[in-house]
Amino acid sequence: TSYVDIQLREFFSDIVYTCPSIDSEVVITFLWEHKSSPPKYPHLQLNRYMLGIWEDQQKQRKNLMPVIPIIFYHGNRKWKKAKFHDYFKDANESTKPYTPDFDYILVNLKDFSDEYLLQLKAGFLLNALLVFKHAKDKNYVLEFSSRLFHGIENMEESQPNRNFIQSIFVYIFKTNEFSKKDLKIMMNQIDEPRRKQLVETYGPIAGEYYDEGREKGREEGREEVMLSVMQNLFYKGFETKQIAEIFGISYEKAEEILKKIKDLNS
Repeated sequence: TSYVDIQLREFFSDIVYTCPSIDSEVVITFLWEHKSSPPKYPHLQLNRYMLGIWEDQQKQRKNLMPVIPIIFYHGNRKWKKAKFHDYFKDANESTKPYTPDFDYILVNLKDFSDEYLLQLKAGFLLNALLVFKHAKDKNYVLEFSSRLFHGIENMEESQPNRNFIQSIFVYIFKTNEFSKKDLKIMMNQIDEPRRKQLVETYGPIAGEYYDEGREKGREEGREEVMLSVMQNLFYKGFETKQIAEIFGISYEKAEEILKKIKDLNS
């Protein structure tokens, strides 16, 4: 479940886990800061985000759980962390009890080498960390594609896992412009078992310009996957124009397909 609403999509996307603590459960959220420079008031975005989680728990008649936000950042500008109370320049000790007081964990991915991240053995979180750290570096993507898709051959076949891999592809393609030659170079960096799996399963994204992908002739399967990916992108907040560009189809065609998807889910 994502709690990133339309207003927050400019800043964050998220991965949410519910984890046991010593005597209760807590919600741990991994938030991905998209911008290359830190937001001026991160607590304001976090406060809105955490409120969305608690409102959802209330609707489901669940006990409210503490939320631990972990922000992953990959920009070049230094992120100067401050307390929420420090934003209120005219406040004093007497008004401090009336301002929210919560903290967040900040992880600047530029502080960690790939070698260190690869030692974490953190499943798909590792892929997300590497992709987020390097997606805008086209030369890195072309040279080290195998790292970005590390371990996917061992993944359990499920729709959430498929959606995750699709999201990796989309994020990489959305932040770079790849030629047909670039895509072939990228796919050739990936070893055979993973490359075959990626091309066969995610052909509408990865294999469109890759010779091996076209030779499969799995049109029916590709259409099914394409609809699944488009639906996933639409409900993650991608605009029709962006989806059309990703799949190389006209705006009108994308609009027509998305209308069918919305009708099916209504």
